[in-house]
Amino acid sequence: MLLAGFSATANAQEAELQAALDGIKSKAPNVADLAKTAYKKNKKDADALMKIARAYYAQKDTAGAILFCNYANEAGKPKYQYAPAYLLLGDIEASYGSDGGKAAGYYNQAINFDPRNPEGYKKWAMVYRKISPSQAAKKLQDMKAMCPNEDVDAITAHIYMLAGDEKQAYENYAKADISKLDKSYLNEYVRASYFTGHFEDALKAAEAGLKIEEEVRRCKGLHPQVLQRDRQRQVL
Repeated sequence: MLLAGFSATANAQEAELQAALDGIKSKAPNVADLAKTAYKKNKKDADALMKIARAYYAQKDTAGAILFCNYANEAGKPKYQYAPAYLLLGDIEASYGSDGGKAAGYYNQAINFDPRNPEGYKKWAMVYRKISPSQAAKKLQDMKAMCPNEDVDAITAHIYMLAGDEKQAYENYAKADISKLDKSYLNEYVRASYFTGHFEDALKAAEAGLKIEEEVRRCKGLHPQVLQRDRQRQVL
């Protein structure tokens, strides 16, 4: 009987949560009531409350997103140390606010409470690059110590490229593992190399980018003749 009661409660929590998520997505007229009911059923479940916060954020409803971020932060253990809430609060300020320092503060809190999650470092650096690209790069070095699997050199290069510093961008891309760079990073590597006079590296990055394109097309089942035609079009 005890297990049956627990299962029924869990099912009710999930149902109310899903109803709120569906209501937010469809912009149902009673969405506020659905969200309120879901909160009452899940007020101790930080992860569930963050799902609602993210749903509001996806609909550009910042007030709802902030409210449920705060609910989730309160439900987290320890209380008010729930890193995902600070990450989303930072995203809200970075996307819709005007205070980059405030957004960076939220991301820094996320780093403090979950130092092995690379997202906080990356988001902090993206916001802070507008103030000081070198400080943003320094923060990414902190990430390197805590998140050794992250390609810090590539991310740092991207930060410098956005800041318009091709020299620093090139130097960091040159240290990165080219086999792990995606198409957008390779494109930046090409430009940074070209503008700093490193033409061989520009060619190397361009060839790596072409290999990615060929692999994508191969996965889509394109015939080699089509690949050759596309190459000819690119040259023209």
